[in-house]
Amino acid sequence: MIYTYKIKGNEIAVFDSETLKIWKASNNTAFDDLDSRTCEKILGDPINRPVLTLDANVLNENFDTLVLHIANCCNMQCEYCYESHSSYISAPGNMSVETAIQSLELFYSKYSHIREIKLFGGEPALNLPVIKALGEHVDQMYSANKIKSKPVFKIITNGTIMSQEFIDLVCKYQIKVVFSIDGDAALHDQLRVYPKKKNTFDVIYKNFFKLRAATDDKQPYSINATYTGIHEREGLTVNDILWKLSDIFPVPPKKINVHLVTADPVLPYSIKSANVMLKSAEDALVRAENGDSRTHTRLKAVIRRLKKGGIFTESPCPAAVTWSAVSHTGNVYPCMMFIDRDDCYMGNVKDNIFKTEEYETVYNRFHSIKKSNYERCNKCIAKNICAPCMGINEFESGDIYPRSLQSCQEYIRIVEIAIKGIAEGVW
Repeated sequence: MIYTYKIKGNEIAVFDSETLKIWKASNNTAFDDLDSRTCEKILGDPINRPVLTLDANVLNENFDTLVLHIANCCNMQCEYCYESHSSYISAPGNMSVETAIQSLELFYSKYSHIREIKLFGGEPALNLPVIKALGEHVDQMYSANKIKSKPVFKIITNGTIMSQEFIDLVCKYQIKVVFSIDGDAALHDQLRVYPKKKNTFDVIYKNFFKLRAATDDKQPYSINATYTGIHEREGLTVNDILWKLSDIFPVPPKKINVHLVTADPVLPYSIKSANVMLKSAEDALVRAENGDSRTHTRLKAVIRRLKKGGIFTESPCPAAVTWSAVSHTGNVYPCMMFIDRDDCYMGNVKDNIFKTEEYETVYNRFHSIKKSNYERCNKCIAKNICAPCMGINEFESGDIYPRSLQSCQEYIRIVEIAIKGIAEGVW
């Protein structure tokens, strides 16, 4: 379908939701019964050239992300973290080297390529032996021609542990390091603390630049921040946090990923306002129109999809299909959002799970969810862009798909803002 939006300069942005192409036209152009081909005939070349590829074979050989929960414990007690409130379902502990190697062997027995292995926790830097073993085993498999390419290793860390051994592992295995930081010292230390509320910002700040110095400024690669009701009460927007972090640390906003906290509304750190991410996108467009084109990862992903396209899949989320998460005990789940859920258990890495009933049942449950099965999705301008998290969907609406109506409407508005910014040439 063709959609039109008024933009600056008395012009109109014309958008084709099927191809993601965008044209710019004068305000008096007629747009009755247009399709993409007619638009190109009347308006000429689009201002973007997205390429949408439907690769039916991609799921057979390639796997996107394997998340390994190598530590089910942490040295911090963050206010909003499940671990700090003793709500782990499984007992705290570290993944064994044996379980880590079994995880690699299992998934490489089915897939010839794994794009990324994400080291998660708890605090994964508490388990350096497993990080070392994983790096060594991948190198051995690659040298023996058992795999054609190495996966990218990424570690999500709280940044409080920066031993020489950790730095050496990061350098040797080219691990991308993501620090979790929630703002400047005053904000961060309200949320991300050691036991007994002891502050962590100064330690993390020092370690950030220690790692930068040891890696020729390549790591940490990015920052994860959680936006909470504490930020909201301080009168700060998502963009305020992005710009603040970017000013303190040499990481551009596009490398700073802001997550909204998922919490019961009665909790003090829950977000009370609606459409927080939409407001950040609206603000980003105004800033871009005034010469500041910085964007955060959520908006940047939409802009990148509109400008470049990508592989199109009917599945709204890769959980269980091209993503999986392995708990520290070796249990396999669709992704980290469903760890320890009995109804999402897919087997254990010590077994060949891929032909078992447990695996097939969960895989089919997630894989059977198609955008085309939902009328709301079929008619949506964002159907070839949208990729919602099923775990967040379930938190908001009680079901893994579709996402809540409010969340849908907010995302559509964000897409429209991105369309306008691209048409105006500010992104």
